[in-house]
Amino acid sequence: MGNDTRDIASRAETALTTASYFEKYGQVASGRRFVGDLLKFGKDGVYVTGQENREIARGTQMVAYMDSLRVGWVCWEDGHPVDERMGPVAKGFVPPKRSELDRTDRSQWEEFDGGEPRDPWQFSNDLVLFDPQ
Repeated sequence: MGNDTRDIASRAETALTTASYFEKYGQVASGRRFVGDLLKFGKDGVYVTGQENREIARGTQMVAYMDSLRVGWVCWEDGHPVDERMGPVAKGFVPPKRSELDRTDRSQWEEFDGGEPRDPWQFSNDLVLFDPQ
């Protein structure tokens, strides 16, 4: 077996191993700290990015760097992230259950949407996207 064939076989084995991590993530996900500008999808159906909310044109294609996918929990206070329990899916990170985190006393949670308490820990995903152009 030549070096090229071994290299392809090694990459295929790595891809299969990585795929199983993504499967694990999929099972966990059913139910901020970041690189670059945050991409947001608004209720109006428009994608925007950056602090100035620059609109991303319809049809724009981005490439996802799947090894950067992180999943877990972000804790928010006064509209800002103050703690996180995030890790890379590609390295087998499995986020803790919500019951394993602190801040479980609902009477201490901030109020949102008509006075309803909102859990400060929000399940989150982040993924690096880049413009291939």
